[in-house]
Amino acid sequence: VSLRDNASKASKQWLKSHPNNKLGFQQWCRDHDEDDDSSFTTTKYMTQEISTFVNKVPCLDDFYRYIQFHNLASQVITYQNLDVQVVHYEEYGTNVTGVVQRLRTLYDWMIPPEEEDAKKKKKGKKTREEDWSLPEFLVGKKYSDYYTAEQTDAIWDLLHVMAHPRVWKTLEFYDSL
Repeated sequence: VSLRDNASKASKQWLKSHPNNKLGFQQWCRDHDEDDDSSFTTTKYMTQEISTFVNKVPCLDDFYRYIQFHNLASQVITYQNLDVQVVHYEEYGTNVTGVVQRLRTLYDWMIPPEEEDAKKKKKGKKTREEDWSLPEFLVGKKYSDYYTAEQTDAIWDLLHVMAHPRVWKTLEFYDSL
């Protein structure tokens, strides 16, 4: 019981100093940025150019992991010669039917529809045509106001410098929003 009470007190204190808003987010980033175990600042990727704006990027390691994930995914796509469908989050709010049709085309290419539907019918499940009902999509909150203009500029500088050209081509869509 004592441990639970202490954990509850610690959680309440943490929530008090990290409210679910811009201030709490900025504090969370500061906490993580102050961690000495930074994976990014100790890598060979830390160049002189990047170091000029890296201290202005909140949650630096998260943005580093984000760009590295997309760069590596791009390499795998190229190496494996995979088809790709880029879907921008905003498209769900403006053209959800078109997005679903594009993804459905990709999915149909990956698994022959007849084979998939036969398996589903055998198991008593809905076929693809029966299962493609769209739930209502509620356009989500944007968090651009969680960053200062200086932070936003530094984030875009980091992403632009570190992104593979194919990745940047996709990301620059958001830089123009």
